[in-house]
Amino acid sequence: LINYHWKDYKYLLGFFSVYQDRFNWNGWGNHYAEALVEAYKVLGDNRYLSVARESLDVQVPLLLSTGLIYSIGRYVKLFPELAYALECVAVPSVKLYEITKDEKYAYYSALLAAWLYGGNRLNVRMLGENGEGYDGLEYMHYNRNAGAESTICALRTSLYATKLPSNFQDLATDPVILGRNGMKVLELEAFDPGLFSVRFLSGDFGGGAAFQIEGKARLKKEILEIPEGHYFVLLSGDLKNTTVTVSSKSQAKKEISGSGIFEIGEIEVSRTINVSVSNSCLLDQLILIPQNTGITFKMNDEVMTLYYDFNDGKTKIVDKALFLSREHSVFNTLIPKLKVLDGFTILDLRELFNNDGFAMPQKPGNFDNLGGIVGAYLPENEVSEGITRISGVPFEVVVNGNDNVRCSGQKIIFQQPINCTKIYVLAAANHGDYKVDFLINHMAYSVKINDWCNQPNAIEFDYRYIQSGERQYIKCGLSLYELDISNLNEALKEIILPREINVHIFGITLK
Repeated sequence: LINYHWKDYKYLLGFFSVYQDRFNWNGWGNHYAEALVEAYKVLGDNRYLSVARESLDVQVPLLLSTGLIYSIGRYVKLFPELAYALECVAVPSVKLYEITKDEKYAYYSALLAAWLYGGNRLNVRMLGENGEGYDGLEYMHYNRNAGAESTICALRTSLYATKLPSNFQDLATDPVILGRNGMKVLELEAFDPGLFSVRFLSGDFGGGAAFQIEGKARLKKEILEIPEGHYFVLLSGDLKNTTVTVSSKSQAKKEISGSGIFEIGEIEVSRTINVSVSNSCLLDQLILIPQNTGITFKMNDEVMTLYYDFNDGKTKIVDKALFLSREHSVFNTLIPKLKVLDGFTILDLRELFNNDGFAMPQKPGNFDNLGGIVGAYLPENEVSEGITRISGVPFEVVVNGNDNVRCSGQKIIFQQPINCTKIYVLAAANHGDYKVDFLINHMAYSVKINDWCNQPNAIEFDYRYIQSGERQYIKCGLSLYELDISNLNEALKEIILPREINVHIFGITLK
């Protein structure tokens, strides 16, 4: 087992590989540490205990700060986060605490178990009312199915957490997470290639897509959402005798040959990042690991931070807030242009549009895969741009470029109040149905927005395009929703869209 402890990556120490000749790690099969602890119990060989401790000291702060990484192989796959992956590190942390009495492992296990009780990226509980474990945490939603494996792993994690002292049990079941500083995965196909010759490929890549570079190239991306600081840089792709230079506030350079993930070096990151290559290659992901990976939380009303310091190679727990979440919710405000037609008022929402739901394989869209560059999408070839009447209600349908708004509390303000009694919404959701609130002059109107594949009643298609560009024959489309605001007793002044990123609005019309 120790022979599968991967040592070729300086920045991924503590990880094991399924194979000895190439690196392949899966969060859902990561039982190495527990196996080593059990081997130590039977054989008394301190090597096994030492490797288990080293492994968790690197992995746990990274997983707490990033999320329960699904797999690392040719590229990093962050989602879905699974209870299988949680149990693999939470249980051996409890066992190490019992053996060593080192409180560090009690913190590990409590903060890991907190994932089940809302201490995860989305702050949602992953245990049902009957103790069932939900199947997974995606980029911006969770899978509410509860299979046997998820339930067993969730319950095993919870049961082992009950072995901890009461204050650590409280940390697990009532977590207050203040911030995280984890791995950042940037999809290189989302970078700006400028005038360089690149080809967009979809397939088995991180994010479902990659760039095929022809000759020299320089890619650029603004990264204001990433905190400035010192990062370790890795790159995934397929390269041959290619010099790769990654630059921001400083730069790192390395010649690479091979396929998979490669360590480039260390850089200071600030605002923008550039990737230059010396010849033709395939580029998939740029992976940034901060010098200190960890999590800031409250315990007994005290603010604390647990982090791994790559410089010292040690986990540290301090009584201060090192990582605080930055609120980055988008509250765009629009004063819409209006078009009056047959007693209806059509809103022009183009300036709010942030998603490409209608597309073609030649230029793919991404209706449903918020965490990736390419997803499934509606067939642009089956719909026309312009005024479309649905049950007598006219909507302005856009099909070129961004054509809908993912909802995150955007505000629509009218230059002059409008007298109307009905608001018609053309919409669809991805990854399930969602009950949401529209705030009309600050009064909440609730409506359930159906999934795009759940009996659409307005614009229906026999198929959709999937990431590969193939047609998947499944009924899908958009539905019409009516909000009766006759009880408002005043003219319409503003509409605040729901705060649900998986709800898409394609059009709004008033009457």
